[in-house]
Amino acid sequence: MTPEAIAAARAADAAPKRVMSSAARLARAASNEPAPPAIIATRKPNKAAQKTAARRTGPKPASIKVPRPGGADNLKLIKGIGPKIEASLNELGVYHFDQIAAWSKTNTNWIDKKLVLRGRIARERWVEQAAEFISETRASA
Repeated sequence: MTPEAIAAARAADAAPKRVMSSAARLARAASNEPAPPAIIATRKPNKAAQKTAARRTGPKPASIKVPRPGGADNLKLIKGIGPKIEASLNELGVYHFDQIAAWSKTNTNWIDKKLVLRGRIARERWVEQAAEFISETRASA
């Protein structure tokens, strides 16, 4: 291949590609026009956007696969957690008050976004309530 042919091939590969809708493909097929070459939309993931999204939601809090041998805590004792939210927390690996009490602000943001709670964790003070249950349990033991 000549250098000009190589340059032309590279330029064709670098050109923006168009994706045809199914309606446009059907119309072209019905009109007997030759089909354009296969077009594939290629877009590399934006790593900066991924990092920003991770910062906004924060890291996932520590989770466990199954409750400890004593069984799961009754998370419904925390004001604002009902049966559905407790089940969702369990699915995420949160079974005990000490797990919730250990959440950081970024952890609460992650759970908040994951369960679409819209700020309920902070508003209803779940972390503080969980810490209170832990201290009450230790005082009575």
